[in-house]
Amino acid sequence: MLFGNFGRGKKEGSIKIITPSPVALEAISVYQKANPKPKPGRGYDILPEELNLRFISLVEAVKSEEVALKIVSTVPEVLVIKPQLVKDNFAMFESKWGFEKTLGLVTRNPNILSVATRGYGSAEVAGDETLYASYLIAATRPIGKPLLLLLFGLLSKPFIQMLLDNLS
Repeated sequence: MLFGNFGRGKKEGSIKIITPSPVALEAISVYQKANPKPKPGRGYDILPEELNLRFISLVEAVKSEEVALKIVSTVPEVLVIKPQLVKDNFAMFESKWGFEKTLGLVTRNPNILSVATRGYGSAEVAGDETLYASYLIAATRPIGKPLLLLLFGLLSKPFIQMLLDNLS
């Protein structure tokens, strides 16, 4: 295998080589099954060694390989997110809500780790509605995108009505 010793990796090119744990291998497998033929040069075209490093970064943030595997199983593409962004966003959410609430948020909605850390629409300005929305996202994920779009449409109807009333 191309990997070095776990925890004492060596550099080969620009990727630090670290032997993946069995849980990391499972997470990499989950990702590769979800993205079987990524187009070269696209964000999903990631070497297993880099996927391992990204999984390790996720583990460091959530402090558990099993929880990190659950997150990857929910949304395999979470391994596309740059490791520093994962760490920064998790830390930002943790400073707002504490570890347990942040872990719940990220477990229910792993994509939340991909937002910008600072600025408009970022982890920095996220409010309690972000936590509430994660429950909605988790509840609708098994049913699929059509239900989420329908729900969004129903929830936006009062807003659209308000806009129309103000224009008249």
